[in-house]
Amino acid sequence: MEKRKVTIRIDGQAYSLYSDDSDDYLSALEQRADAVMKETAGLTGAVGYKNAVLSVLNLTDELMRAEEKIRMLGKGQQRVPENRSSAAPKRATPEASKDREQVSVWDLLGEEGTGR
Repeated sequence: MEKRKVTIRIDGQAYSLYSDDSDDYLSALEQRADAVMKETAGLTGAVGYKNAVLSVLNLTDELMRAEEKIRMLGKGQQRVPENRSSAAPKRATPEASKDREQVSVWDLLGEEGTGR
């Protein structure tokens, strides 16, 4: 398929891009990106650019965890240990406990960063 210009809407904004992906894939991508932005805004109260940055951090965290799991499974491990020493931060909710060994972006935000 040849690349074509498409428009997707995320968080109420239209974005044009060139893609050779199917309409179904682009629709799913648009829906998921919009859902991530809404979820992040709901958890943090952040809007605009700050919401986008926090959403990227969240997605990067998920990607790093998936890459680590693939790497560990490739080494023949059936399960990725919880206390791993990788660079990936431990995911937490805004109410994360303070006794964690690793820190997530949600821990770093604290009450001050929530916008509430």
